[in-house]
Amino acid sequence: MERIRCSEVLGSVADIPTARQARQMLSDLLRKVNSGDHRPQTVWTFRRFVEDRWKPDTFPTLKYSSQKFYTNMINTHLIPAFGDTQLRLITKESVQSFLNAKAKDGPRGRRSNSFGPPLARSSNQP
Repeated sequence: MERIRCSEVLGSVADIPTARQARQMLSDLLRKVNSGDHRPQTVWTFRRFVEDRWKPDTFPTLKYSSQKFYTNMINTHLIPAFGDTQLRLITKESVQSFLNAKAKDGPRGRRSNSFGPPLARSSNQP
C-alpha cells in the first residue's frame, strides 16, 4: 500500500486563532478519514456525493427557494437516473443520454429544461 499525501486548508488565522484549535480541527478531520467509514471519491455513488458533499457545500449559499427547487430536481430526476452509479462511471455520454430522454419526454411543467444548463456546463469541462 502506497502512502498518499494531500493537504487541506482548515481556515485562515482569523478563523482559527490558536494552534490548539487548529490541532483539534485536524484531529476531527483525521478521525473521519481513519474511522474506516471514509471511502475514496472514486467509489462514491452519485447519491452519496450529493448528500455528503454537494448539499453541505452548496446549500448554505442558496436561497431557501433554490434549495427546495434543487432538492426536488435531484430527488425527482437525478437520483432515479444516477443514484447508485459510481461517480467515475458517469460519463458525458450517460449525461447526454439522460438529457435526450428527458427532452424526448416533452415538457412536464414550466421549467422542463431547468437542469440542462448546469449539467451541460459541468459536462463540457475536461
